Amino acid sequence: MKLITLLENRTKSKKLKNKHGLSLYIEVNGVKLIFDTGPDDSFLRNAKKLGVNVSDVDFLIISHGHIDHGGGIKEFIEVNDKARIIMSKYAFDKHYTKVFNMFKVNVGLNPKLKKSKRIELIEGIVNLNNGLLLFDGVVSKKLIPKSNRKLLVKSNDRLVQDKFKHEINLLLLELGKTILICGCAHKGIVNIIEKAASLTERNINIVVGGMHLYNPITKRYESDDFIRELGKSLSKNRVSNYYTGHCTGEKAYQILKKELNSKIGDLKTGTIIEI
Repeated sequence: MKLITLLENRTKSKKLKNKHGLSLYIEVNGVKLIFDTGPDDSFLRNAKKLGVNVSDVDFLIISHGHIDHGGGIKEFIEVNDKARIIMSKYAFDKHYTKVFNMFKVNVGLNPKLKKSKRIELIEGIVNLNNGLLLFDGVVSKKLIPKSNRKLLVKSNDRLVQDKFKHEINLLLLELGKTILICGCAHKGIVNIIEKAASLTERNINIVVGGMHLYNPITKRYESDDFIRELGKSLSKNRVSNYYTGHCTGEKAYQILKKELNSKIGDLKTGTIIEI
């Protein structure tokens, strides 16, 4: 497997654009896919510089219905005419975030795209073959980011706390290894790992994605105690390596690093992981 970070909050090179968002290019089992696009077309410009041919991609998967993960769908469609574009059936619900507990800001996807014949809306477990499995339905049992409380969804003309029915995750099975890819882990990364392990009846070897320990609107982190507890929990399972960034935040990453040591690495625009 080869993974290239097309977009992340930070960058390894001034030649590559960085923005608040996440986009990953993955080659696995002869399949080429992009997991999330980030907020706009920056991932496309970075892809060219990183030698990634977006027109040749087989799948675009959008992890959830927030613009920092699916804001570049329209631009992707303009340069790729063959890929299956897959996201949750709830991804186009109206999503908002609270600002100063007073204002509500729209953070959802472009609703006009829902009419596109290119887009497949899914629910449940979807086997894409070639060792690719998408799943939702994670039960939020423990270590849920408190910043979720500021994220809302419109339901019956009322804004209520988002329960993230629209969050999907990707499992990759290659050469005896099981790799979990997630966007923001709003459902709690520990719960997502447990769900993934139950689906495959195998240990998860590698986890890649954000953990939502930092709120970019309020500039606040989860408490240090929460992050340390999360680190201790992650250290107890059988995952060999974590790669994280985006909504995890640099301060939270440094706390996790003290708990996980060499088991954790950070993502930046331009990071390449080969397994």
